[in-house]
Parts: sequence; C-alpha cells; structure tokens
Amino acid sequence: MFHINADCTWVITPPDPAQTVSLTFTFLNIEGGFDFVHVYEKDSSTVLAHASGRAGEGAWKLPVLRATGGMVVTFESDDGTQVRKPLIHTHTDARMTS
Repeated sequence: MFHINADCTWVITPPDPAQTVSLTFTFLNIEGGFDFVHVYEKDSSTVLAHASGRAGEGAWKLPVLRATGGMVVTFESDDGTQVRKPLIHTHTDARMTS
C-alpha cells in the first residue's frame, strides 16, 4: 500500500551521463484517473509517459522507456482508494535516488 496524498519522485541516472537508461513497468495497479505515474527525461523534462490505472498481467502494456542521461519518475496519489503499490523494473546499472 502507499500513503494517501503521496507525492514521490525518483531520479534514475546511469554511471555515465552518455549512457541510456531503460525503464520497464512490469505491473501497475493504481486508481485510474486519480493516481498517476509520470516519467520524464532527466535534463530536458520531456514527457516520456503518463500512466494511471492498471497495466501488465493481461491489462494494457506500457512501452519500454529509454532516455540518455537519466529520467525522473513521479507518483502522485489522491486521498481516495488505495491499491497495490506500483512496481517498477529497471534494466540498467543506474542509480535511483528519491
């Protein structure tokens, strides 16, 4: 479970800024239309993805996201229904900080 009114940010950076970071959501189960995951390129703030609701395990699939130099992932929840914590799987030697 996650806290109501959560406002979380993770910065994913590769050891070398010239490297590409790949991010795959293996499962996402949050309250559609009320809780959101956003993914941005780290340096340009270009939007890579917005997600809400359920993905993976028979639901719709999120694409593999890639960004050179890193990315920023945010998660926001409202004060309503709480469901399973969003799961994120990364394929990189990157460091993740919150």
